[in-house]
Amino acid sequence: MALALYLLSIFLAWTEKLTLWVLGPLIGGFYIPGMGLVSGVLIILLIGYIASEPKARRLLTIVELPFTNLPVVKSIYSSLKSFADYFSPSGRPGEQSVVILRVPATR
Repeated sequence: MALALYLLSIFLAWTEKLTLWVLGPLIGGFYIPGMGLVSGVLIILLIGYIASEPKARRLLTIVELPFTNLPVVKSIYSSLKSFADYFSPSGRPGEQSVVILRVPATR
C-alpha cells in the first residue's frame, strides 16, 4: 500500500511538472492544480488505446521479448502480464465465457 501511494505521488508530481512545462507557454500564469492529474489520466487512456491497435501490439511483442527470456524476470513478468490480461477484454472468442450451472435437486 505504501509503495502504491509512493508511486502515485511520483506520478502526480511528474504529470503536474509535465503539464506545466507543456501548457505553460500556452496558458501563461493561469494554471489550476490538478490539471496534471487530468492530463495523466488522458495520457494513460491514450497509451491504452494505442496499445490495443494490432500494429502496436506486434511492436509490444518485440519489446517484451527480453522480459520473457530472462529467468527471474520471466516469472515475475509473466505473472503480472497474466493478471493484467485477466482484466483486459480479449477479441478471441472462447477464451473466457460465462456459464450457468444448474445443480440437480438432491433429496
